[in-house]
Amino acid sequence: MNKVSVTVIAFCSIMFFFACSKEKAPSDERLIFSYSEPIINPPDDFLILFNFVSIGEIHAEVTLADSAVWMIEKLGNPLYNLSLYNFTENKVISSVDTLGLAANKKYRVIVKNVSTTEALRFFVGFKKLDIPYQNYSNRF
Repeated sequence: MNKVSVTVIAFCSIMFFFACSKEKAPSDERLIFSYSEPIINPPDDFLILFNFVSIGEIHAEVTLADSAVWMIEKLGNPLYNLSLYNFTENKVISSVDTLGLAANKKYRVIVKNVSTTEALRFFVGFKKLDIPYQNYSNRF
């Protein structure tokens, strides 16, 4: 075998290893939704899975059953940009944020990959908090 063949075989083997290795979800106990389908009336604790195959932007649409205060967090590559759009304004979420979200209102969860061409999975976590929505001032 010549050096080119060995190099090609090694490169293909490395690519195969990374393509077949699976990333674990942040928690097996949280329900995971895909970004590709509208998420309507999800449970009080859930994840949205974003599969990236290249640089770009992906979004999910979420509609909640009740007005409540939610903790929203990035669970993945910290270089990805996360924001929440309520079709009027955009709210950037650096790492974790707590927001009052209204019932029956559609929200767009936007994740932007601007840094890597690796195929990666990125999760956004939503967890309903035990804080009264009526008294909470950071509504979105």
